[in-house]
Amino acid sequence: SNAAVYGDSVADAIASANNVTASGYTTTSTTSTTQRANGEYVRANVGLYAGSASNASGNATADGNAATIDDQWGYTNAHIDQQSSGHINANSYVTLGGDFAGFASAGAYGVGNSATVANAGSDTVMDTAQNNSGYIEANSAIGGDGDGAALSSSAAYGNAVNGTLCSSCTNGGTPQMTANNHQVNDGDVYASSRASSSYASTIATTSTAVGNAATYVVRGP
Repeated sequence: SNAAVYGDSVADAIASANNVTASGYTTTSTTSTTQRANGEYVRANVGLYAGSASNASGNATADGNAATIDDQWGYTNAHIDQQSSGHINANSYVTLGGDFAGFASAGAYGVGNSATVANAGSDTVMDTAQNNSGYIEANSAIGGDGDGAALSSSAAYGNAVNGTLCSSCTNGGTPQMTANNHQVNDGDVYASSRASSSYASTIATTSTAVGNAATYVVRGP
């Protein structure tokens, strides 16, 4: 949009070659997921233009393979096998011709393979294998006069695994997490972020580029 926006202006784009989501509640969840992303590229682009806005936000997310397993109070066993070889490209550009009085942000996230498993109150087993050989790229930029806060952030990952268990979310026993993970990244990973403003009260940029990342969190005893 090119006109003045007196409230909030938001633009989001999501591109995914393969995406699987499974959820359960007080059930036993046993999943086996195999994903292959061998296309030339996966691209998500956001271009947000406004004369001025109170708040403005643009977010772009691109992934080759994504698997999300979300369970609550039930045994979870998740096997995830992912391979990605294409160019993953996420771009978010936010431009304000005039002021942003509140908060303006541009965010870009690109990942070759992403696996997320979350459970509450029951044993959780994760077996993940990820292989990325494609080029992963995330770019963000924001510009405007502004007297508010401006943030430009980008993150690019070859492979990413996240496991979360709330062990204290139960009336008895101590649920445990068992995780086995194998990651290989042979592709380039690139992230860039830019921000420009003449009058912003706060301005910040952040860029993260990681080949392989694995995070496991168990809350409780």
